Amino acid sequence: MIFGLREALMLLGAAGLLVAGGALLLDARSSTPKRALVVPGVGRASAVSHAVIGLACLGAAYHLVVHALGLAQFRAPLPVAVGVALVAIVGTLMVDKFEGAGGDEAPEDEL
Repeated sequence: MIFGLREALMLLGAAGLLVAGGALLLDARSSTPKRALVVPGVGRASAVSHAVIGLACLGAAYHLVVHALGLAQFRAPLPVAVGVALVAIVGTLMVDKFEGAGGDEAPEDEL
């Protein structure tokens, strides 16, 4: 199989997503991530958001690799795969925004 420029760029993008997703997943193992992911308008992302974003990156990387290699039996439409990853990332960041700082703690009136 001969790779063209499109396939090479897809594999390069997948490699970047694999590195980013793996780093985020490893960092999410602790309750307070060492590398703070700060998003404008949201603030510091939680450990759960690190894990969700890492898994979304790994899922998108998988689909990029499968499309680049032409393995039709293992792939979903690329726009659908990327769309699902984006919805997961936006969803987890919205939860962080609405919970705000200290969202892990119960309000005083519920104690």
